[in-house]
Parts: sequence; structure tokens; C-alpha cells
Amino acid sequence: MSKSRYQNLVMLFLMSIFIAGSGLIVLYGARFYSAMTKQAEINLQVRSATLYFNHRFKQGDVRNALWLSNQDGLPVLTFDHGDYFTLIYEDEGKLVEQVSETELILEGAGQVVADVHDLRIEHLNNVMIVSFTDDSGLKHSLNYTLMTLGAQP
Repeated sequence: MSKSRYQNLVMLFLMSIFIAGSGLIVLYGARFYSAMTKQAEINLQVRSATLYFNHRFKQGDVRNALWLSNQDGLPVLTFDHGDYFTLIYEDEGKLVEQVSETELILEGAGQVVADVHDLRIEHLNNVMIVSFTDDSGLKHSLNYTLMTLGAQP
């Protein structure tokens, strides 16, 4: 074989390695980007739920204005605003807020706040404990010390 033919084969081999390496970098980059955006979405949902509960408990920490109930097997946190009620509960993996004139859950009347699973709301002494699981399976627990004694177990 001639020298130029070897050079052509080596050049073709090097170009093939470069193209294959570039393809692998793009493939792994796309997988990394996908995983990163999925984790960012989960983090956003957790932050949304946490900030939502922070806001609700600060706003609703009034004597006899909040209580826990159980409707159709769902734990429901109810805030009484005088003229209307805010009900907070989980529906099919979604944290839902319903604002209405009644204390009962109305089908399709709620607004989705965030993605949560296994929502539990407990009242111990003067502390409300809210726990939920995110889409990645991590469990989160939030403790709120109520300033009033209005929350009823």
C-alpha cells in the first residue's frame, strides 16, 4: 500500500472517532439536560407547596379560623375568612385550594397549587405538621407553630 492510502485510512479513522465522540457528547448532554430540568421542576413544585403553606398559615393564624376535618377519607385543612372558606386538600397527586361559601369539597371547584403525594396534615398541641412526598419520592415535613389557640384537633 502506498503512503497516501495509509494517510487516507488514518484520516478516515480519526474522523470516525471524532464523529462518534461528538454524537456521544450530544447524547449524554441531552440526558443530563433532561434530568436537570426534571429535578428543577420537582424543586419548583416543592418550593411552591412550601411557600403556599407558609403564606396560608401566616394569613389564617386567627383564633378559631382554621381547623382540620376529614371529607370522604381526605384530610382537609379549612380556613374560615368570615364570608367564605378556603379548603386545602390533595386530589390525585395535586395540592388543591378551593375557595367557596361552603365547607364542603365541591367537584371541580379547586385550583391546583402544586404536585404533592401522600399529603398529611396533623395538629399536635399548638403545632400544625404538614407532610408530603414529591415526585422523586422524597418526603418533606413542615411544622407551623400557631400564634393563636384557634386550631382545633
